[in-house]
Amino acid sequence: MFIYDASYELVNWMWVPYYLGFMIGALVNYLHRWWNRQMLLVVFMFVICLTTALLPYYGYIYVGYAAMAFCGAGSGAWEAGNSAWLIEGKK
Repeated sequence: MFIYDASYELVNWMWVPYYLGFMIGALVNYLHRWWNRQMLLVVFMFVICLTTALLPYYGYIYVGYAAMAFCGAGSGAWEAGNSAWLIEGKK
């Protein structure tokens, strides 16, 4: 009946690895200095979409935690990359 055989409290903790990954992903913004920014943003968006779309199919809650960490890292890198692009465009 449930996607994960876990309590509500365990499922509710999925946001913790997401935001830890978000903080790490925001640091990935330094890669934009050496690599093509548009290609990195495409890769980060692919990671976000893939981990979110496959979330019901992981089977174990801890694999879902790892997937949410990757999703958060992609989101943090996406957000930081867009912010840097916006600031760079204003110059």
